[in-house]
Amino acid sequence: MPMLQEVAEVRSTVVGAATGQISDLPVLSAAELCALNAVSHPVLDTATLAWWNAQEDQQNLAQMAFSELARRQLFDPATRLAAQPLDLVLAARTSPAFILVTRERPDAEPRPGRLYGASNDLGKRAVLLEHTRPNPASWSGLAYSYQLVRIQAQADAITEWIVARKGRTVEVYLPGTGIVNRPVERFVITSPARKGMVGFHRDAFNWTSEFHVYDLKSLIVGMMAGIPYFPNRLPIRY
Repeated sequence: MPMLQEVAEVRSTVVGAATGQISDLPVLSAAELCALNAVSHPVLDTATLAWWNAQEDQQNLAQMAFSELARRQLFDPATRLAAQPLDLVLAARTSPAFILVTRERPDAEPRPGRLYGASNDLGKRAVLLEHTRPNPASWSGLAYSYQLVRIQAQADAITEWIVARKGRTVEVYLPGTGIVNRPVERFVITSPARKGMVGFHRDAFNWTSEFHVYDLKSLIVGMMAGIPYFPNRLPIRY
């Protein structure tokens, strides 16, 4: 089933989100996302895709999903145009500037809460936080909730979490590079923070080093903002 709108048409949505003009985002079901072709990442969406592929009547399920979207005024059945908050979710999920996930250890499943970057032609970015939760009484599968977050605030939270324990891992996927089944950036904590310093291994450069926690935070900010990280430049703030 085709997308409701081309992702190129959401540039004003992204700008509005980044400037705080959009606050309420819809909770979507797995059926709704699948009907919209917004579940496609081969690593992170495996369980939801397996659920969708196991459904016997996908056409009827998709029609039910679109009816529910229309009932909630998230899209117009006549024009098949999405409401602005849904546009943002679709843009971030189908054409993300990045996807960032965290793991308790390198071989663990991703932790709840993943970040998607949506950007417009001018490079303005909004960062979307996605959480999934079971929805056992529903015909529509898992529930996906969304929240807009600031880059700096989210980098602070990720850094505080990751530096507390050895083995904690951050992965960044960049689907636009053509590499979709493995992270482009991945680093693993080799020693937790002590006196402001933390050890970590960075797969992209195959080296292990000790950095100041503040520099590690700047690295995370840069990855989300799309700005290359240089250790000797001033910290990036958003």
